[in-house]
Amino acid sequence: MNYLIGYSLKNLTRNRGRSFLTLFAVIITVAILIIGNSYFGGVTKDIVSFATRESGHILIQTKEFTKKERMFPLDKGIADSDILVSKISEIKGVEGVFKRITFGGMFMKGDETFPAVGNAIDPVAERDFIKIENNIVSGSYFTGMPKEILLGVEIAKNLKCKQGDTVMLLTRDSYGSFAGGKLKVAGIFDFNTLQANRTFYISIDDAFRILKVDKMPQKIIIVTNNIDHVKSLKNKLLKMYEINQSEFDVFTVYEHGIMQSIFKILNFIFPMVMVFFVLIALMTISNTMMMSVLERTSEIGLLQSLGMKPFKVGILFVLESMTYGVIGSLIGGLIALPPVLYFKTKGLSLGRTITDGMPMPIKNVIYPNISVQLVLTMMFIGISIALIAGSLPALRAVMLKPAEAIREK
Repeated sequence: MNYLIGYSLKNLTRNRGRSFLTLFAVIITVAILIIGNSYFGGVTKDIVSFATRESGHILIQTKEFTKKERMFPLDKGIADSDILVSKISEIKGVEGVFKRITFGGMFMKGDETFPAVGNAIDPVAERDFIKIENNIVSGSYFTGMPKEILLGVEIAKNLKCKQGDTVMLLTRDSYGSFAGGKLKVAGIFDFNTLQANRTFYISIDDAFRILKVDKMPQKIIIVTNNIDHVKSLKNKLLKMYEINQSEFDVFTVYEHGIMQSIFKILNFIFPMVMVFFVLIALMTISNTMMMSVLERTSEIGLLQSLGMKPFKVGILFVLESMTYGVIGSLIGGLIALPPVLYFKTKGLSLGRTITDGMPMPIKNVIYPNISVQLVLTMMFIGISIALIAGSLPALRAVMLKPAEAIREK
């Protein structure tokens, strides 16, 4: 076996141009796979973070509410929500269960007006989950006083207001009548996405009072200790008597609203792009290895006539392919890691002009999501590409008959 390895390594330098082309195909493919998957992971993480902040890892709401969800109906809330929250909190893997109300309204300050959609939350219970404090650029989180509001920076900018100012909120209550009141701006937050910065948060107790919903939240959101387990947790919830026997819908973060469409699109387009580069690498390596077989047909016939078994001839070309894969994958990984690690710390700025025009919530600064497992997986794919691409030429070499091969020029 050792002489086969030595012979295959020697053959790498016989045609340096072809060897360089083969290595280049593996290097570029592995580098693109690592960089592409890192940034795709970063973008997906931002979108999931936005969706989780809005709807938790799992969302429960009535089927009647789902039918009219775009209108944010206030009369389709969850009755006896305290009992449901208590039962769900007992399930293993659940870190938090919170009541939510989502509604729209018109904000006014002086001559300025701005329409927005926001959430009513429990400021104390959700403090550690929603983590708005990390993104507050002016003022503070809820102080515990009634009639406070947190505004996105886009709302504050359009209303020309600052922390401590009073804004008027005009909306409709659960009976369809005009409702609202004056709210004091406790803080202004910036999530670095246009969609998130056009939202607001008020205390759910203030929402109960303003909207007259008789303490019936529209939604119950659930936060787990591991987002990868949301499907299994959803199945547990559907088996609960309180949910199974009632008219409830249960959605994971990947299944609700526009996020469902966004994840479907991303999970279709990105793999197609990656497959495109993989196919190019497969064709390039397969062609160069096939040329190598054709050029060495007489040599293959001579080796077989001297006693080398056909399968060992095949192994010879497989080893050459694997060598290209290993070397190319290592170099590709070394080329991809520096820029990915640099931008993981500094971030890659796309500019608000680009991100603000997107239909999905993407931050204007993207941080790649890189891991050792990702790098090793992409390098393994690079080696596999080389092996698969070299299998067809190796098969042709095995099938050659010594006498015919020696006569061929």
